[in-house]
Amino acid sequence: LLWSSEGDKALGLDPVVREMRLDGTLIRELPTLPMLRMQPGEHGARDNLSFEGLALTPDGKGLWVSMEAPRYEDGPVPSVDGGGGAARITLMHAASGNPIRQIAYPLDAIPKRPTAPGVADNGIPEILMLDQFRLFVLERSYSPGAGNSLRLYLIDVRDGSDVLNVPVLREGNYTPVQKR
Repeated sequence: LLWSSEGDKALGLDPVVREMRLDGTLIRELPTLPMLRMQPGEHGARDNLSFEGLALTPDGKGLWVSMEAPRYEDGPVPSVDGGGGAARITLMHAASGNPIRQIAYPLDAIPKRPTAPGVADNGIPEILMLDQFRLFVLERSYSPGAGNSLRLYLIDVRDGSDVLNVPVLREGNYTPVQKR
């Protein structure tokens, strides 16, 4: 079984993907890219908005892992006024855990304006491979008083540029994947 954890910034725990046996015995922990780790201040992964979705490629040789929201360096989180920065989705070699490719996924704006006090958000809770190149991406948002909203998109991972070696995502230095 493969599972992800978003980590905990206050406890200094990085986001992680782990593999375990059915009895719960840990087999291994895949390496986390330095850019996706928790860092002091407003850098790196955001607390409770990092590793969320996991999807194996149909041949079992690759593993896609999605960030729920953008890293601090990649832009703001979505708001009701705009989609914010892009969330990174990384393809890892299933056997070694080494990164192969990374794409930038543009998040929607929060579709419902809050009608009560609290924090509204939008992010990627899950991804699912349809075939070798197409992924379903589930976006979910919550607005206090207005409730939840779900959107399901289909993306082709070949559409977007590889951002694995792009330290900061800024308009013009990458091509995001297209949502259908």
